[in-house]
Amino acid sequence: MAELPPTGRGVRLDGGRRATIDHFSRPHAEVNVSNRDVYLSVTLAWVVAALLGGVPFLIEGTFDSLLDSTFEAMSGFTTTGSTLLSDIEAQTPSILFWRSMTQWLGGIGIVVLFVAVAPVIGAGAARLLGAEVSGLTQTRLTPRIATAAKLTLVLLMFVGGCAGSTAGGIKVIRVLVIFRTLLQDIFRMVHPRAVTPLVVGGRMVPEGIRLAVLGLFAAWIAIFGAASLLVALQDNLTLTSSATAVAATLNVIGPGLGQVGATESFEIIDPFGRVVLTVCMLLGRLELFTALALLSPAFWKR
Repeated sequence: MAELPPTGRGVRLDGGRRATIDHFSRPHAEVNVSNRDVYLSVTLAWVVAALLGGVPFLIEGTFDSLLDSTFEAMSGFTTTGSTLLSDIEAQTPSILFWRSMTQWLGGIGIVVLFVAVAPVIGAGAARLLGAEVSGLTQTRLTPRIATAAKLTLVLLMFVGGCAGSTAGGIKVIRVLVIFRTLLQDIFRMVHPRAVTPLVVGGRMVPEGIRLAVLGLFAAWIAIFGAASLLVALQDNLTLTSSATAVAATLNVIGPGLGQVGATESFEIIDPFGRVVLTVCMLLGRLELFTALALLSPAFWKR
């Protein structure tokens, strides 16, 4: 019997055969995670989480509709903060605890999850992580100032938080890229021969990233417009309320303006509108493309 080679990659077997044992040199094999696996698993995980998260509301009798319980759970897990409960304080302590728990799980809980599973799935973890008073009614404000403060709050809804956070919205860095692109195009109109690379924070932004940001912004606006029209089909809902309801859920904000303001709830929204807003919360938390990829025929082709 020959001794084990110094490299540790093989052993001598009886009869002169030789077998390679890779696990001597590579004790932890890397798990291969495809883009399709990432997009499908993340989207389905959020859908299943919302369905299961709504079960306590049904058991406790808070809601008697699966749609309503799913809306409330999706709002919690996506940390949107929108609610169908007009009197939250009147709910049982267990329901109040569960609502708070869904908010925690949707926020810091996601970070804890990735810290726990990242060493197991290796490089796939980064891809998974890449794949979350309306009023101003004081009497000293004039209607013009109050209105301007509100056309500002809605815009800030779309900006959202910073990159890497579980906050919703387009994100500050993308808005900065869009703004710099606008200035760059204006400069090129005046100086067509100038070479002006897009620079943000002292670093050049690759063309692929710039196009991806512009594509995401276009898709965001298109979905906002389509969803607003669908929610506005409800007769007793004002256009301001329907549009800001979509803005609040799509950008994971919470309350909107008007009939869905901070002192109100989303109870006024009809069942069809609740379905639309639930989908908006899912799209907003996954930043559109992760969920929209499932609608592409090419996604399901091997």
